Amino acid sequence: PAKLKNEQYTIKVHTGDKFGAGTDANCYISLHGTLGDSGERKLSKSENMDKFQRNQTDTFTLDCVELGDIYKIVLREDDTNMGADWFVATVVVTDSNNNDIEFPCELWFSKSKGDKKIKRTLYPKGMTMEQVEAAEKGTKKRYICNQWIDKKKGNKELFRV
Repeated sequence: PAKLKNEQYTIKVHTGDKFGAGTDANCYISLHGTLGDSGERKLSKSENMDKFQRNQTDTFTLDCVELGDIYKIVLREDDTNMGADWFVATVVVTDSNNNDIEFPCELWFSKSKGDKKIKRTLYPKGMTMEQVEAAEKGTKKRYICNQWIDKKKGNKELFRV
């Protein structure tokens, strides 16, 4: 099996400039790439104390195994707390090679506004559906072993099978 490389991704979520755009709901993201996906992760630690406010950009760091070329993200909010509606303008994902991938949105995450969806799949700006489908077909399924390999040194290793 091949050893998997760890990557750090930076996620910038820009809440739109509309009345009531900010949210106090819990928000989650999953990144999908040609080598796999991150699994759903809570967007919890931003440089802003009050996350996801109107016309504000929040920056998050996500550590996971290398995902390859990112071809979609899934963003959702859980509709909890007062003021759960959320208007997302755009999301930018930056990989460890400083490649920025922009995911335009300009939609409400809400059970009462717009099309009443609180979970959305977003695709990179400029990417065609044919390119997305080709990326999905080419995605390598992998099984990850996350166990102690060297118990004396305590090294945790990830492998692609």
